[in-house]
Amino acid sequence: MDERRIIHEITPLMGKDVLYIADRHKKEFTYPIHNHEVFELNFVEHAPGVRRIVGDSNEIIGEYDLVLITSPDLEHVWEQNTCTSEDIREVTVQFDLGMSEDSLFGRNPFMSVRKMMNEARKGICFPISAIMKVYKEIDTLSSIQDGFYAVMQFMTILYELSKCDGIRTLASSSYAKVAVQDDSRRILKVKNFIAQNYMDELRLGQLADIAGQEAEYRILGVFADERLPELPDVPTLGELGYYEGWLGSSRCIVAPAGVSEDVVKFYEDAFKQAMEDPDYLEAAEQAGMATDYKDAEATGALIQQQQEFAESLVEGFWYDF
Repeated sequence: MDERRIIHEITPLMGKDVLYIADRHKKEFTYPIHNHEVFELNFVEHAPGVRRIVGDSNEIIGEYDLVLITSPDLEHVWEQNTCTSEDIREVTVQFDLGMSEDSLFGRNPFMSVRKMMNEARKGICFPISAIMKVYKEIDTLSSIQDGFYAVMQFMTILYELSKCDGIRTLASSSYAKVAVQDDSRRILKVKNFIAQNYMDELRLGQLADIAGQEAEYRILGVFADERLPELPDVPTLGELGYYEGWLGSSRCIVAPAGVSEDVVKFYEDAFKQAMEDPDYLEAAEQAGMATDYKDAEATGALIQQQQEFAESLVEGFWYDF
């Protein structure tokens, strides 16, 4: 898609409104490419030849077009292109419905709608069979004066569309900035808990409780030269035949080349004292983290050993073609 300025539309949907319905007849499309915070269902008829752009999707529509967009960042536009129709009809429904798992849409009867709304973050279009199924409801939606009944009819439209086959996504996931999500409610609960509490100490038992499962697991091996005292029955990776000597996961403090020996000695002593501090050792033990202080000379030898180990692995993967 060619580069152009994208307008962030301030929609007429305000305050506690649920729906804004615009039903209009026109001869051409002139509104520029835009995005907006609220969800949108856009229906177009009698407009063959119009170009519809949703994110990185660029298509020419036929006599009927129905698209649902639920991402605030996904730009979209309908352009006149080669359309010569004298009576284009466009029904735009902008709406604000809470779609969280704790809302009404998180309940079983609304699962298909919620799934469709999630997919519509990339923009989705509906086949002609789906459009015809809800045509009457879309056609009369703007004439309903009572707000409650208008919302109920619109909910019926969403529900019927959510059960239709042939729904097609428009923008790519990467363009629409949509992360792949698992349909499992239990997994989503765990993901949300981790996202909200990642700065705190998290334990497998907590996550298992959130997912409604038992925290049962079997440790296959440990990344260490020797078996850990707290897991005496668990073999090291070396014992299992993977590595003769495990190098571990190191955190090194480095300085520019040529630094004086006095500075090196100062930091060696400071870090040795910190890593032998009882409070630090207690915290490391509670976190299940092994500690192994090394001075500058031992650290240099470890880095050299790691370099040789990595090179040996690469050589093992190399083949002459």
